[in-house]
Amino acid sequence: MTDWMTAVGIFATGASAGALLDHVRFSNLARETTAGLTLNHSSPASFSSFQTSVSGRFALKPYLWAMCAVATGLGLVLALPILQTHLFFAVFYVVAALVAFLHGFGPALFAISASTMAIDFFIMPPRFGWTFKVEVISRLMSFVLASVVITGVIRKSQTRHVAAARQLQTLVSSAVEDSREHPRFSFNADLIISLNTGAEVRGTTLDISEAGLSALVLSVLPVGEAVELEFNLPLGPLRVSAVVRQKRAARYGFKFVGAPDGAMLRKIRESCCLLRRIS
Repeated sequence: MTDWMTAVGIFATGASAGALLDHVRFSNLARETTAGLTLNHSSPASFSSFQTSVSGRFALKPYLWAMCAVATGLGLVLALPILQTHLFFAVFYVVAALVAFLHGFGPALFAISASTMAIDFFIMPPRFGWTFKVEVISRLMSFVLASVVITGVIRKSQTRHVAAARQLQTLVSSAVEDSREHPRFSFNADLIISLNTGAEVRGTTLDISEAGLSALVLSVLPVGEAVELEFNLPLGPLRVSAVVRQKRAARYGFKFVGAPDGAMLRKIRESCCLLRRIS
């Protein structure tokens, strides 16, 4: 009875540690993303969609995959007698590394705890029984420590790659912004957006160019939808056809479509001359 309670304790400790680490990573991600949404003037609706999108972080699927990986490794060891000497540790090292690479550090710790129990019950003599002798425990602890180090190195490497990818994405975004055909000008005005359904949505413009404008809109607009925009330029009101080109939190980018007449284009250009250029 004591052996079974100890085994359950080891398994529960590994699972709890994995869940705790995932919770910490999720909390950091939530704080970073919430800060980003706040800086972009996110609406309550967009924040609710953010909460829904990240709530899947607490799914059991990664842990089920980890269990399947452990079962596959165990089956391989039991099917090949040559692996039942000292090579079985290498098999479970690979299992832990793959789980860490694909599903994160938390599921990897879960896989390590499950692997430890599988090794002790199915492989270490006497087989098909729990043995907690000093030499067995020392070997299992060595396996656990080595597996944790391997998974930690993998996750650290992935973190560096993700940071590098984000930095590259920022540079590319900056290059795209700098290569705009038309300069943008800071522009703040009330905006009325007429949808194809006949409904009207209100927002606030952020900047404008000859080709389009960006605005803060609290309602959800699908990218690609054709709309009619109404707003007041420094030189008078304007109504223009546009299409929703991009969305970032509650910030939308609209591109003017159609061939604006000379008077409309001249009004936009002359109004831009009265505004502060931002890019």
